[in-house]
Amino acid sequence: LVIVISVYMLLYARQIGDVAGERIRAVYGRMVKMGRAIDGSSPPEALHKLRKKGKELRYLLELFGGLYPDEVVKPMLKTLKSLQDTLGRFQDREVQAQMLRSLRDEVADRDDGAAALMAMGLLVDRLEREQAAARSEFAERFAAFRPKRQRALVARTFG
Repeated sequence: LVIVISVYMLLYARQIGDVAGERIRAVYGRMVKMGRAIDGSSPPEALHKLRKKGKELRYLLELFGGLYPDEVVKPMLKTLKSLQDTLGRFQDREVQAQMLRSLRDEVADRDDGAAALMAMGLLVDRLEREQAAARSEFAERFAAFRPKRQRALVARTFG
């Protein structure tokens, strides 16, 4: 009975590994395609979509990574996390600046609104600079995530 259960579990794990591998490979490929399309004129939404796709890949790698060699999964997770950090910083600054801008009219109507508006303007300026820095950092982080050798390794490992 123990042997039968062990064989069944091995077969089941192999099937899960096959499905997970296909999905990991597909999501990674989609991320590479999405990231390559991003340039200096891309809207913030393009980076946000890439960030969301990265979350999906990270969940897959963290959930099913134990089925694959650590020497493939761990470095992949490391570069993915670095990319996600940059994309997250970019998105956070975008949302924060938009929120401050949305409060402009409400703050302007207050008695002490002028001073508050000036402070908000300085904050928006700082957020925009930090967002621009994250966008500049994106190319470097993405390049580390998708080199040719990594794409080949993904195809071999999760194929």
